[in-house]
Amino acid sequence: MTRPQHTPDHWLGIDLGTSSVRALVLGADGVARGVAGRSYPIDSPHPGWAEQDPDRWWDCAAACVREALEHSGIPSSAVAGVGVTGQMHGLICLDADDRPVRPAVIWPDLRCGAEIADLTAALGRDRIHAISGMSPATGQFGPTLAWVARHEPEQYARTVTAMLPKDYLRLRLTDGRHTDPSDACGTLLFDITTGAWSPEIVAALGLDAGKLVDVVPSDRVVGTITAAAAAATGLRAGTPVVAGGGDQATAAMALDLLAAGQTSVAVSSGGTVVQITDRPDHAPGAGLHTLCAADGRWMLMGACLTAGLALQWFAETVGLTTGSVTLDGLVAEAGAVPPGAEGLLFLPYLAGERTPHLDAGARGTFLGLQRTHTRAHLARAVLEGVAFAMRDCLETVAAAGSRPPVVVASGGGTRNPVWRQILADVLGVPMQASAHDEHSATGAALLAARGIGGITLPAPDPGPTVRPDPALGEVYDARYALFHRAYAANRDLMHELSGSGSGSGSGSG
Repeated sequence: MTRPQHTPDHWLGIDLGTSSVRALVLGADGVARGVAGRSYPIDSPHPGWAEQDPDRWWDCAAACVREALEHSGIPSSAVAGVGVTGQMHGLICLDADDRPVRPAVIWPDLRCGAEIADLTAALGRDRIHAISGMSPATGQFGPTLAWVARHEPEQYARTVTAMLPKDYLRLRLTDGRHTDPSDACGTLLFDITTGAWSPEIVAALGLDAGKLVDVVPSDRVVGTITAAAAAATGLRAGTPVVAGGGDQATAAMALDLLAAGQTSVAVSSGGTVVQITDRPDHAPGAGLHTLCAADGRWMLMGACLTAGLALQWFAETVGLTTGSVTLDGLVAEAGAVPPGAEGLLFLPYLAGERTPHLDAGARGTFLGLQRTHTRAHLARAVLEGVAFAMRDCLETVAAAGSRPPVVVASGGGTRNPVWRQILADVLGVPMQASAHDEHSATGAALLAARGIGGITLPAPDPGPTVRPDPALGEVYDARYALFHRAYAANRDLMHELSGSGSGSGSGSG
């Protein structure tokens, strides 16, 4: 018997993020061999809308896979399997030929407030949370699909399959229509206790359950790379593909949260605090989500909707995206400004607020502007404002779960030493930096290794720990109290300006 020229001992993970897609080739030793990325915009054809082109996702993903394979130096025959992950909550509507009938609606979208109000009136927020582990919020798959049914009935009628973002990539890879519990639980339509779609919530939203795909375990093989996908990506046709998971679940795997019982603080486009739990905790009214983990347990998660997006927005607003100053350069400028930004405060609610108040009507605000404030002061206020919102998430998760002695830092925002130190100082807890950056893509590759090869790859070594400056504890405690007062004092005004009304209680996701 002839031995194959290349032993398939590498694993590919694809992460469909909010602003970019990443592909990563992982070796049998758990070390990344090749990484590539492509970015794309968020389209806003109307105020409060957030959409993206699914075909652009695919084109970018295919290019990333080709580049990652090239960077790794391995042939496609050495890839033993593929896992996918990505941004949660989003909706793609597909026709009978698996073509999108409209642009994808993604998690920062605010359009489905009326559908959420109707659902809440029908079932009550506590009942919804008891089933789904989530409070109803704009940007979620289920209410958004109900919005399509109400406002775009022709597109809804043409929709044969409603799918989550990462599942669309896997459809293009394999022609298979599936999702997994860790992503399904972000739709608001999933019963996290039974592990199946909830007939009660589906019916209350007036949706056709036949449009929903089968839910299978995250590490189950659901198909193989088709000839068309092989031509587009450079992968070998017939390579097995697992179902994959939502980005929070796969990142938890890569950060070794499942094994160590740790808590993560991630600052990417949005911000999250995630803690693993052995039971499906329910904390309605706290703006928390209980999500399915990739190993059959659950994750308690608090969310800040505009974390890295807030800094990106500020950079674009002041024209830095066309100049010579990079985002890291802007953060460096902010690092030269004293803590507290010399009297300037920022509320980072550019897409509403999730944890702890679940407030879709919240809006971003600068308070305390003076003539002497510079771009650096505003940037410092943005970084601190996101950190205060992340502290809200950490405090809420700790109250429902447990208070961690140290947190694992992940996401692009925590890679910058200035912002990482600000986060540690505001949160008041040591932050252990991750030894690598591509957490979600790595977790997707780990799922492939586990599901296809029955292999558990070694966890990465932890990175350095950043400790809070004790001298800043009282400073930031006082600023955090002002942050809360600023939200409370301006809440009704923000709602009036946003058009949501002072009684809005829906969040955005």
